[in-house]
Amino acid sequence: MSNNENLSSPAEEPKTPASISGRSILIDSPLISEDQAEYNSLLASLEEEFHPQTSFQHYLVRKIANNIWRSLRLNHAETCTINDRLDKYQADFDDPRMAYVHQIAPTNVGIFSVPLPDDSACILRDEMRLDRQLARTINLLRKSQQMHDKHSRKSRAAKKIPKKYQKMGSPFVSEKQIQSPEPQVLAEQDDNQNHSSLPLDSGSSPE
Repeated sequence: MSNNENLSSPAEEPKTPASISGRSILIDSPLISEDQAEYNSLLASLEEEFHPQTSFQHYLVRKIANNIWRSLRLNHAETCTINDRLDKYQADFDDPRMAYVHQIAPTNVGIFSVPLPDDSACILRDEMRLDRQLARTINLLRKSQQMHDKHSRKSRAAKKIPKKYQKMGSPFVSEKQIQSPEPQVLAEQDDNQNHSSLPLDSGSSPE
């Protein structure tokens, strides 16, 4: 089968951006599987909060949801790095060959409750990037909503007819045409008056 036939096949129709975005943001692997229902709940709550009206506004709200989802994933990654450090520390704590750990454990365990410096720097950098993206997207959404509301008010004002024009007749008939009758009508009225002024025939013929 040729490439053109593959492109024209109904099974190869491209998916809509809305259907792609919700799934592409989620991790689905044997090791980590993120919940689609949880993402849908986040998106629905944001749509209820921001009330998007246009396709562009819906896109921005979805982008906000994706940004928040990545931030939550980053928090989870930080927790995983801390748990990994604590698990390694616990393994050393259980090793009888490292008896000195039992002695310093109460004062040393707090060091393992934060990520390693390299992990912490990476997480902090990504957090700052996501925060900037979130602020820009929300600002862009607010501006889009203001422009949409302004355009809607102008459209309603243009459709509303001022009161001084509401009682006027057809716009194709001028006041001059309404006040001055047609010349033919005036001529017919004059003929009727002339006929009515003639004396009536009494029926007697002159001698």
